[in-house]
Amino acid sequence: MLFRSYLIVELGFPLGIAVLGTLILTIGLSLINGFCIVKLKIHAFITTIAMLNICKGGARIISFARPIKVYGVEGTGGFSEFGMAEPFGTNWMFVIFIAFILIGQYVLRKTSYGRKIYATGDSVNVAKMAGIRVDRIKISTFVISGFLVGLAAIMLVAKQGTANPNFGQGW
Repeated sequence: MLFRSYLIVELGFPLGIAVLGTLILTIGLSLINGFCIVKLKIHAFITTIAMLNICKGGARIISFARPIKVYGVEGTGGFSEFGMAEPFGTNWMFVIFIAFILIGQYVLRKTSYGRKIYATGDSVNVAKMAGIRVDRIKISTFVISGFLVGLAAIMLVAKQGTANPNFGQGW
């Protein structure tokens, strides 16, 4: 989230490019996580904690450990309005959250990809014997998770109007 705000405020990138850059960054970092876990055989907990600390350090470096204000910056008017809008009597974050729950449930219950995720999570050895490419499934779930993290960060900044390198600490 801080990366997107940095691109807009400090480097003058358009909002769309900054949002796309944020999603690409979070997907890329989660792809690195997946690669380290699957190919280098580093435990998932260690890998994700290490990436968390790397990202927190990077956020503090590019922001000089200070919040970056997004509201009032030229070219972010629609973004601010989106963050403050209340469709259906609630905010957009909740609406999008419910939409992704429904999409996720559909994918997990009704598609072969979802069955492969269940099989891989249940028993890696049995999934391999069934012909499932377990490494691809694991990496793809990390990539999906990275995309959702990026989307959540964008939504949080839209709602708060500020990107803070300390957002999410303790969550």
